[in-house]
Amino acid sequence: MSNDALQELIQNNNPFAEYTIRTQDIWGKEFLDEPSLNSHASDAVFNCIEQLENRQINVMGITLRAEKGVGKSHIISRIRHRLQAGGNALFIYMGNYGNLNDIRSEFLKNLATSLKQTGSKDVSQWQELAADLLNDVYQKKHLPQDFIHIFSLKIPKNPNFINGLTDKICTVKPDINNPSIIQAILWTLSPAHASFAINWLAGNNLSQIKSEQLGLPNSNQADRSIESFDNTREILSLISQYKSTIVCFDQLEGVEISDAGFTKAQVVANFGMDLYNNIHRGVLVTAVYREIWTHQIKALPSAEAVVDRIGQQVIDLQFMNADGAVALVKRRLANFYQDWQVTPPTELYPFDELTLREKGKEKASARDVLQWCQKNWHSVPTINPETLVKTAYEKELSILNAKDFMDDKNKISKALTFGFDSLVGKTLAGVTVNSIDRHVAPKATNRNHIDFRILCTENCQDVKIGVAIVQYPTGNGIQAGLSRLVKYQEFDLTRGCLLRSKEISSSAKKAHDLVSKLLNELGGEWPPLKIADLKPLIAIHSVFESQEDYDLTESDIRKFIEDTGLASENLLLLDILSDPSGQIPDDLVKEDEEYISPELADIVDTSRDSQGLDLIASI
Repeated sequence: MSNDALQELIQNNNPFAEYTIRTQDIWGKEFLDEPSLNSHASDAVFNCIEQLENRQINVMGITLRAEKGVGKSHIISRIRHRLQAGGNALFIYMGNYGNLNDIRSEFLKNLATSLKQTGSKDVSQWQELAADLLNDVYQKKHLPQDFIHIFSLKIPKNPNFINGLTDKICTVKPDINNPSIIQAILWTLSPAHASFAINWLAGNNLSQIKSEQLGLPNSNQADRSIESFDNTREILSLISQYKSTIVCFDQLEGVEISDAGFTKAQVVANFGMDLYNNIHRGVLVTAVYREIWTHQIKALPSAEAVVDRIGQQVIDLQFMNADGAVALVKRRLANFYQDWQVTPPTELYPFDELTLREKGKEKASARDVLQWCQKNWHSVPTINPETLVKTAYEKELSILNAKDFMDDKNKISKALTFGFDSLVGKTLAGVTVNSIDRHVAPKATNRNHIDFRILCTENCQDVKIGVAIVQYPTGNGIQAGLSRLVKYQEFDLTRGCLLRSKEISSSAKKAHDLVSKLLNELGGEWPPLKIADLKPLIAIHSVFESQEDYDLTESDIRKFIEDTGLASENLLLLDILSDPSGQIPDDLVKEDEEYISPELADIVDTSRDSQGLDLIASI
């Protein structure tokens, strides 16, 4: 390549444009690792896994203690990708904590989401576990893909197929406490039903139709937290029969406080201790900033007991040195030039090795070095904050899947309130937004059914809009949310706003009565809850939550929202503020329409086959 062509390549492409690792990168297929960076930390985890396999230990709690930017998420990503390649353990990652008051339910959600990710055999980790169960019971050594193929053929012909397999497994394994968990895990082998099964395994109720079709009972909301932890223990116990479990807690920084007055890190640390006491075979990895470890976790009333478990080994991540800085940049550049099939003048071109070594001597973090490279990439102009926010926003937008947020009440609520925060002091649709109340009182009565209030002024009158996100699949859950929303006096409302994208079952008569009361008697509203309106708000809130990773400030993000009209022109936010139509949205989806896999179209044979439970045994 000529020098001019090389310079043009450098001008138009910056391999250091992204220098942080996000949750999505931890699960992504591509991971550019420099193994020498903090190898002592990842080696400690891998050594523990080896000891687990040799039955030298049962459980180990490792805390990775780091300064900001040193690379704790990089280490976690290395652990995950190496485990995926080796296939000797299942990986569970928790970086989203939602409701701190119900950390057990939140962990079960993260567990289910993690096991949905691809494992070592090009299928989900759930499917790996299901295959292990079947191979164990039938004394076979088939790949998960074999079972997926059989299930796709068999289930349409014999709807009771999985019931029979579940009974067989429970007969062979009498210590199983909840057969429904086995049933749900087996359903993950059916492409047409996997998303529903995983949703149930995450602790969510299914619609009555799906619940009956899959034979999975819906839970009692009152016992949800206890039931979640019981199910977590059962799932982890099943995994331990075949593989080790690696649980990683990350992203513990933040200002959220539980109702009991504990920080996010403190809540997670206490939960980690409970998990340690109940797991049969696994490693708990807690990645935490040094200051949080010292001033929050070690300040817990039960600090000694917590530290004895999650901090059996406390490993400090190290800053970059000169050799590490050179190795990191060299690997990033090698990948870049290889992709473009270019041979550069030197391995570090256009950088100077001496300069990089000096940078490595400055007690710099990996992020510092990569950020310096991004800013000093030859011929690339300095990127302004607006462009950085736009890039981050577009990245978050591109990876969003409706399945991951449309039923997530907490995620939707945070995104909406963040959007409304940007509208405080502004007048839209004739309504001036004054403030957002995220804690609707009385708490004991509300029980988080009304997610937030918008305090406004319209025509010199106070307007108090209570917003309830009611995506529950069952009539009782819908009724619980609506019963609060119509109590204007008790919750100090002048208008109730129901947010729901799905139809309400015709059998839920009480819920329909409450909807009628809300819309026809109380002047409430039910605006359309559309993916297209929610997605931008979810994406920009994700940027806000990861602003440190993206090297952005809140003011940068707020300015982007202002300049783009992302909040002020959002149809959902405007609908919530505008005068109610009194109408039920006309584009509601049926309960089970949203997440049906396209693979269902390939399964058309609905004839019954009374034979066949032995098909597994014969393949």
